[in-house]
Amino acid sequence: MDIGWPVGFTLLIFQVEAIILVACINSYPLAQSDGFGVGLRLIAAVFSINVGVAVGAGVITGNYIGGGNAGPLKKATVMFMAGVALVSAVIALSAEYWTRILVSQFVQDPVAISFATTFLQFALVANIAFACSHVLIGVFEGRGTTKPILMSMVASFVLIEFPLLLWLNHILPFQPEPLWMSMIAAYIAGFSALGLYFWRQG
Repeated sequence: MDIGWPVGFTLLIFQVEAIILVACINSYPLAQSDGFGVGLRLIAAVFSINVGVAVGAGVITGNYIGGGNAGPLKKATVMFMAGVALVSAVIALSAEYWTRILVSQFVQDPVAISFATTFLQFALVANIAFACSHVLIGVFEGRGTTKPILMSMVASFVLIEFPLLLWLNHILPFQPEPLWMSMIAAYIAGFSALGLYFWRQG
């Protein structure tokens, strides 16, 4: 049960997030919608790297537990997470210098390029917390439980991001920055929930 429906529900939450974002941006001018589509595909590639991070953390956790040496696990997890956060932060902080060049390889309209670039820069900031969350996700999966993952996803997406997206899109139409800020808030909340649970459980 621990490895079944929680993971499936988490994947469903991610799909719903994408659907809500697309629905919000569909009301924007065509060039901006095109730019968002490009940005979404590019950030999906970045997010896919997080799966590898989770797998790596899960393997490390399994090795510690399987070897009967779970004591240093917390320290090893924190060190791994610090490395992931550092790499993610460097990518996010340098995004101003390379995202526009990358986006321009896929779309030529200046408005679309600007929209995609802004989205990517916000999303890469959110990915700092998201990547660190995947370290903890890997640790919980290595332990054989994903219930904390489910709880953090419900808290960050269903209770925070989804209502924020719909509300902000209603009161601030055609202003995408608040939407991107809600993504950052959701990912930070999810990481905080996972981190608190991990720290208390050891």
